[in-house]
Amino acid sequence: LDIYWRKKKYEKNFLNLFVSMSFFPQMVQGPIARYPKLIEQVKELKGFDYQRFCMALQLMLWGYFKKLVIADRISVFVNQVFGNIGYYRGLIFVLALMASAVQLYADFSGCMDIVEGVAELFGIKLDKNFDLPFSSQSTAEFWRRWHISLGAWLKEYVFYPVSLSGHFKKVNTFTKKHIKSQHIVGFITIAYTLFFVWFCNGLWHGASWLYIVYGLYYYVLMMLGKFTEPYTDKLAKKLH
Repeated sequence: LDIYWRKKKYEKNFLNLFVSMSFFPQMVQGPIARYPKLIEQVKELKGFDYQRFCMALQLMLWGYFKKLVIADRISVFVNQVFGNIGYYRGLIFVLALMASAVQLYADFSGCMDIVEGVAELFGIKLDKNFDLPFSSQSTAEFWRRWHISLGAWLKEYVFYPVSLSGHFKKVNTFTKKHIKSQHIVGFITIAYTLFFVWFCNGLWHGASWLYIVYGLYYYVLMMLGKFTEPYTDKLAKKLH
């Protein structure tokens, strides 16, 4: 797509292409390495650097700590509760739900740290995938901080192509012609493009309707937030 859209010139060196397309650390879980950025780093690979090597090992150790010490230990408690629903009541479920969120984050971000550390050993800098997602103040902000490389990929290869498509331009023209409220017009246009983004987000997590519903669940939450934004902003100002 990058070559087809003329964002990147085709690569003549087969070895550079092969190394960048088969770079193994990020194959299983990510982060999603964008071809133009990755192949430029492959072309400019430098020799051994002691400082970089030490920092890479530290990042890997931190990742192993999050995965093996935090996530895997929490999973014992979470699996016990969710696997024996009939034996537990009330507050224990709330604790298990909260613990499962921490487990998921520690597991996924720990693996990302390991992957980024391994890539650093070879002199390749992969994109950051997490930025304190649990400190977010909204669902939209959470997804901007969680699995950042996936969000960037969907923005580049789904959001922009849809928003520049002929069909979208027709929808945009129709809404501007028949609807006077700028807020409603803006909401419809963003809702139209983001539907495809979140449909693909769900599909990326798994090829079943369960995951598609999962993606559209977050889509509905964010659209509700977007639609009520002018009113909630006014309310927030009144309440200081």
